[in-house]
Amino acid sequence: MKTKVGHYYNLINDEKMDVWETGHFIFDANVLLKLYLLTEDARINFFTATDVLKERIWTPHHIAYEFATNRYSKIYESRKRYQDKLSHIEKLFKELYSSLNLQNNNVALNKIKADLELWLENHRKANLPFDNYTDDSLANKIFELYDGKIGDALTKEELEKLKIEGESRYNDNIPPGYKDYEKIKEKTNTDKKLYSNNNYLGDLIIWQQIKNYAIAQSIDIIFITEDSKEDWWYKISGETIGPRLELRREFAELTKKRFLQYTMEAFFITSMNISVNNNSILN
Repeated sequence: MKTKVGHYYNLINDEKMDVWETGHFIFDANVLLKLYLLTEDARINFFTATDVLKERIWTPHHIAYEFATNRYSKIYESRKRYQDKLSHIEKLFKELYSSLNLQNNNVALNKIKADLELWLENHRKANLPFDNYTDDSLANKIFELYDGKIGDALTKEELEKLKIEGESRYNDNIPPGYKDYEKIKEKTNTDKKLYSNNNYLGDLIIWQQIKNYAIAQSIDIIFITEDSKEDWWYKISGETIGPRLELRREFAELTKKRFLQYTMEAFFITSMNISVNNNSILN
């Protein structure tokens, strides 16, 4: 039976190990952007793993585009988190003083507040990878990692063809990307004009470029994404089983290769388990 419908079955451990030994790794833009919000230790772990895998790392052009155009908002978000937490501390202690009718010179409470603010500042210094928008050391590491490993953009003709295909796929809820398409259908005509650069096609563009690469290189693919929408993941009663079955079938039929998909956390866990049990991959 597996010879006919094997793409609907999860690979056994030995098969997964084989894919990890020879397949190429593709990290979604949301994974690379999440690095801005992680601790320095987590970023070190990421680059330690990717340094070992660097000869087998590649990215579609559209993922590179999404990272390059969205990283500034992540820089803002990562810096603002600390500003917001500092404001929360100030608000919390004001409420404590007010609700408990305390004097402003309460020594014990002031010390707790000062210690908390100091901890937050030390955490910021240790984990914020930049001081401004131009001095972005994290982006520099990512650009270095992907030097010479970024695919070409779709041509204008390829993009127009994909738009037509996308309309058909999305109307039939064929993954990936139909959840993004639902967003634009809900927008007003004015909002649709603002929804430019084919953003609603983003997932489908990435999927097309992944398939093209797998065919050209005749290679298995390990895709790591933080996108949790149902048009990427097969879920039953809230439990995630794996990538959508339609994606497995389409990939297998078109490329004749194997496709694995992980969240960022699952990638770290799997890579650590493999490095312990098989020194040839990640140790």
